[in-house]
Amino acid sequence: IAHLKLYIKYEMIRLLLLLINKVIAARAFSTIVKLRNHCELNFKFSITEQKNKNKIYLVESSPTANDPIELSYELAKRNV
Repeated sequence: IAHLKLYIKYEMIRLLLLLINKVIAARAFSTIVKLRNHCELNFKFSITEQKNKNKIYLVESSPTANDPIELSYELAKRNV
């Protein structure tokens, strides 16, 4: 029974971390959308997740753009 209680605590902490990660990603994304609307820029958005990082790439939609502008930020590790 003690093991079960410990497991439930672990799962609750893990789910809380996942929720925090999603909120951070959503806020960053909405900030970029506001920035795009304010500056009237043409950006394509893509969000990619790699291991313990979320990266948001802002890619100019003009064909001459070579390198995407990369905004990356560390999030809480998913593996507690």
